[in-house]
Amino acid sequence: MPPTVTASSRITGKAAKSPESYSSLKTRMDAAETLQSYERLSWMSFQRCESITQTRLHFQNVIAGFTSEDEAKYIDYKTDLTPLPTKPGEEAKVSRKGKERQSAGGGDGIAGSSTVASPAGAKGKQAREKGNGL
Repeated sequence: MPPTVTASSRITGKAAKSPESYSSLKTRMDAAETLQSYERLSWMSFQRCESITQTRLHFQNVIAGFTSEDEAKYIDYKTDLTPLPTKPGEEAKVSRKGKERQSAGGGDGIAGSSTVASPAGAKGKQAREKGNGL
């Protein structure tokens, strides 16, 4: 941004100082750079847990000089972060395909200590042994 020329600056030869603090100016410049880069805007939207549109609006407000309190007054949506209820008796399904599982009764006398390979793993082992001629 070019310096502003005033009557006093013509006399003294110095540019007029901005009434804005350096930190405020830096914040606004960073917001402008974020809006110019779609990649940076998308990273910031992920960091803020917002859509890209909401994040773009936030940075436009920063450039306009609004504070977070000013911005909070005009939010017309509420974020609901409560977990969804589960149905009674329903558990989260976990895929264990190809994983070893713990056996209820162990062959070595210690309950739950032995592992049983999955049937898919045994078939693969047999095919490898046939291929190697073992």
